Amino acid sequence: MEKENFFIKALTPKDTEEIKPGLFIQRKLGGYRNVYPAAWNGKIIWANFLFGGSVFKTIGWFAIILFVVWSYQHDVAEYKEFYEKIQQDPFAWCLDVQDYYVNGGCTKENQAIGLCDSIDYNSFNATINLNSLA
Repeated sequence: MEKENFFIKALTPKDTEEIKPGLFIQRKLGGYRNVYPAAWNGKIIWANFLFGGSVFKTIGWFAIILFVVWSYQHDVAEYKEFYEKIQQDPFAWCLDVQDYYVNGGCTKENQAIGLCDSIDYNSFNATINLNSLA
């Protein structure tokens, strides 16, 4: 709660007055300028926090939103093409995989982490030849 109040206090501009509802002016070096405070009267004004005051901030947020939408559409299209390709002929997609061989020998890496003591590697051997499944 205390951090939340600090955040709102940090977003509230100094030397600012609300002339009309939604119209704020701030005193700057003997003059005044129109400001868009991100927080006022203890509440965050989300429209001003995200888009207020700066054209560059508005363009930046718009660019971020467009990038997220574009990347989502692009990635979804890539995954869709990939799965449609596999779904059409799964066997043809797997033809480049010739053999898968698992030999349960105890390697130096497995011995270093203690796997050779807990699992009997010599009892596990498997060979799969995908070409023989055709």
